[in-house]
This record gives sequence, structure tokens and C-alpha cells, in this order.
Amino acid sequence: MVVNGILKVKAEVDENETANDYRKREFATRSFERMFNIPENVNSDEISASYRDGILEVVIPKREKEEINKQVDIKVQ
Repeated sequence: MVVNGILKVKAEVDENETANDYRKREFATRSFERMFNIPENVNSDEISASYRDGILEVVIPKREKEEINKQVDIKVQ
């Protein structure tokens, strides 16, 4: 989620034991939240994320640069 130039990443992880021979079984849940300032040259409409094999990948594309040598006609009166 991007609000006012801040990217917010929030997740909740369930940590469950998977061993078959245990005497005590516990379930734990942990959550985290991170906030990042994003620069003005980011195209926030096209930010995407994927989670695979325990890795979160966030893609933050930049906007294309505006033409630097843009020709402007100036009228002289």
C-alpha cells in the first residue's frame, strides 16, 4: 500500500511445528510491518510484489525521465 509517498509492507507469519514425534506442540504467530519513503520519481501505480520460497520481492519502477533538452518557443513583445 502506498499512501502519501510511503510504501507500507505488512505480513503475518504462522510458525507451526511439523515434527511427527513430539510431546508438546506449540503454535506461534508473528507479524511485522515496515514503512519506506519512496522518492518522487517512482511510478507508484505499478509497484508489485511476489512471495516465493520465503523471499518477498518488491518491484518499484521509476517513471521515465522527462525530456531535458525540450524546445520551448518564447514570444518577445
